[in-house]
Formats: sequence, structure tokens, C-alpha cells
Amino acid sequence: MKAITWAVHQPAILLAWSLAVVLTLGAWGCGPRGASGEVSGKVLLGAEPLGDVNVVLCRSDGAAVAKASVRAGGAYTFDRPVPVGDYAVTIEANLPEPGPPGSGQVREPPKPRFAGKYGDWKRSGLKADVKPGRNDFTFKLE
Repeated sequence: MKAITWAVHQPAILLAWSLAVVLTLGAWGCGPRGASGEVSGKVLLGAEPLGDVNVVLCRSDGAAVAKASVRAGGAYTFDRPVPVGDYAVTIEANLPEPGPPGSGQVREPPKPRFAGKYGDWKRSGLKADVKPGRNDFTFKLE
């Protein structure tokens, strides 16, 4: 009698176990993820490449989502894919590294070579609409 009961309930039990496994993997992050894109590009000051700055992508509430360092030739590439969406962009000067602890050495921060508005996500006027796949954005500063 037990063999017949198991045979009747076997599909339902297998379905329940399968569902439990899928839900567990999804909760651990092994399920499908939101779309993202690879972001790279250049930063220009006028027509010249601008280096030694950071490009920061901000959500509509101003929270930073991703940050990339701009190399000497003005090029940048984000290390990780960025979630698809519309972002306000800020450009920040790289801050100097402090001297060794206890040395008393303090390096002067670099003087910005561009207008301060680019450091404010509300006033920068720079936008990035990240789509799935490759995205290339050139930001021209005045």
C-alpha cells in the first residue's frame, strides 16, 4: 500500500522540492539579475582630455551608484557593469593621498581646473542613460 501512495504523490513531492531549490537559489543571488551595461568614455575640458578626476554616476536621490577614475588621457572605464537606468553624473577632482601616519605631512589638494558645478549632481547638467551592453559617454566640461 505504501508503494502505491508514494507513486501517486511523487510528482507533487518532486515539484515541491524543485520549487524550494529555485526559491533558495534566487534568494542567494543565483537567480536572474537586473540588466546592466558596461560604461566607458572620455572626459574633456574644452577640447582637451581631462585626467586625474573621477566620474560618478548618481541616482535621482543623489546617491552614488558607481565611480570610475579617469586616466591621464581623459579615458575612464567602470570596473563593474552598471545597472541600466538614467543617472546624473558628477566629476570630482582626485583628493591627494595623506602622508605616512604621524609624519605630519599634508599634501595640498589640487586646484580644480573646471567649474565647481560639475561636482554637484543637481547642477552638473551631465547625464548618462545606461542601456544593456556597451555604453560610451563623453563628458565635455567648460
